[in-house]
Amino acid sequence: ELQIEIGDDQGPIVGILIAAEDPFAGRGGLDRHEVVAFLGLPAAVIARGLGAEHHPIGAGQRQRVDIVGMGCNAALNGINAAASWVQANNGRPALVICCEINSAIHVRDDRPVTSVVNSLFGDGCGAALITGPEEGKGPRLLGFTSQIVPAAWRAISYHWSAHHGKFELYLDKSIPDVLGEHSPTPISALLAGFGLCRSAITHWLVHAGGKKVISAIKEANQLTDHDVRHSSSVLRRCGNLGSATIMFSYKELMREGVSPGDYGVVVTMGPGAQIETALLQW
Repeated sequence: ELQIEIGDDQGPIVGILIAAEDPFAGRGGLDRHEVVAFLGLPAAVIARGLGAEHHPIGAGQRQRVDIVGMGCNAALNGINAAASWVQANNGRPALVICCEINSAIHVRDDRPVTSVVNSLFGDGCGAALITGPEEGKGPRLLGFTSQIVPAAWRAISYHWSAHHGKFELYLDKSIPDVLGEHSPTPISALLAGFGLCRSAITHWLVHAGGKKVISAIKEANQLTDHDVRHSSSVLRRCGNLGSATIMFSYKELMREGVSPGDYGVVVTMGPGAQIETALLQW
């Protein structure tokens, strides 16, 4: 995991994509040429271009799925798709890469929403390697649920700005309340599918969408400050890194340590408005 800044055309972009493949480090015998990669690349990355010699996947018979437009949800969208691919392909590993160059959407004017976007969003990249059950290196992915809130479809959205000559991000002030109100529905459905209650969950990984968003999710689901400590820590240190944010929180949890049998719930939110959840067990 790392943060970067926009710089020369080839430098930072290439570096962050290659660094994102660190999940291979220390996994003896696992060849990166075996994976299918799901790349969540924003247009800011694609437009800058990558030479063939810098391609993060390389050449060969590899499948690729570009997940674009899912915003801060994209990590779980990608992991869900990757898990399905692994299951359908006899346990072959898949790599999910979330690369976010959010500074590319920063604009400068005197509107309050601009101040919020520019101060909230940072650049970052994370990666997750999804393998078959025989690997046994990480938690099991037990299931996923989603919740779409059509009434809030515009609350998180991109709009073309003729004045700035680029797309800019719009964030409605109702976002924390909307996400907080609707988040219990997919979480309850996720737990009910496995006969679990909230008290059975040891670890909570909530997307660090902002201080008010974390607070709204916490209050709506009767979580504690301890439950959302990793979200608050990542937000304080890095800001909202889009789809990569949840991977930074996961990394903090891994450094802290888990116990065999622990359950964990992952919650991400993004445009739609949409809430994604996943259940893990170590």
